[in-house]
Amino acid sequence: MDEILYYLKRVPIGGVLAFLGVALLWFLSASPNATAFVPKVTGMPIQQANGVALAHSFALRIVVRAGGGRAGTVVEQHPQPGTPLSKDEPITAVVTKGVPQVRLPVVKGKAVEDVRGALQAAGVKPGTVVFRRDATVAPDHVITTEPAPGSFVDVGSTVEIIASSP
Repeated sequence: MDEILYYLKRVPIGGVLAFLGVALLWFLSASPNATAFVPKVTGMPIQQANGVALAHSFALRIVVRAGGGRAGTVVEQHPQPGTPLSKDEPITAVVTKGVPQVRLPVVKGKAVEDVRGALQAAGVKPGTVVFRRDATVAPDHVITTEPAPGSFVDVGSTVEIIASSP
């Protein structure tokens, strides 16, 4: 501490102020015009996307549009990830208003006809049935669905059924 006080007594105050002024001007003038690569925010909920943008020193400009998917999710971004962009320009995030979603039921091992009824009751349309060989599931019983059980899908969407071949 004594060495710092000794040094400060020896340096003219004008020199210290000039140095601090130049450093402040350099810091303030360089930051807004700095360029960085745009991070990927598509597929994220808007809160998470905003956090990612802020972590990279960008702001988000949010555009909301009607459409499917989970409400509040970024479905498009401009510019694309990896594009160099001045940090004083925002990333445009297109966010979906969404439509009602439903979680697909677990259907493994159930009869195909029972699964058709369960999907209709959940608010989705049973799609085509694709048969595959599976030694662990009885013939004409469901192995899985596409999208997978437990996934969130738009109400009214079509779900493919994958069943064990007869």
